[in-house]
Amino acid sequence: MTDWPAHWRWRVEPGFDRPVAIFDMDGVLSDASHRQQYLREDPPNWEMFNSRAWKDPALDEGLADLRAAAHEHQVVVVTARPVVTIDMTEQWLAERDLPVELLVLRPDGDQRHSPAVKRDELTRLRDAGADVRLAVEDHPGIVQMYEREGVSVRYVASGYYDVGEV
Repeated sequence: MTDWPAHWRWRVEPGFDRPVAIFDMDGVLSDASHRQQYLREDPPNWEMFNSRAWKDPALDEGLADLRAAAHEHQVVVVTARPVVTIDMTEQWLAERDLPVELLVLRPDGDQRHSPAVKRDELTRLRDAGADVRLAVEDHPGIVQMYEREGVSVRYVASGYYDVGEV
């Protein structure tokens, strides 16, 4: 594949040559609990929620899991963060020296629920040649989607999903 989607950012030479492990960002690698208050507003304040993502502390267990997975997998971060946050998200990952080869964000203008977005990204990854073997995720609906798609999933209980569907 030579025309990669605009909401994908490669850190290395594009392409897949090993099995892929997908990691989520918020609730798996980063602690977004300080931003959850914006989702309790009516309507949810997504602009404030997303603009504060650079302040997220790291979740040490998630970072350790990602580094361990990188020994046998190409690591791809697939997040429902909007593509406008791609630079801050990439910088956050780089500051922690994480071996992420591809960062995939929500396409511009996509307002669907996260499970639908991530299902489509899984399809795009597979169509591009990715052999997705593992996903690490905190959203119960996305965990179920990966399981239905035949991907081994490690569920992380972030506690975020008592504030409504994200």
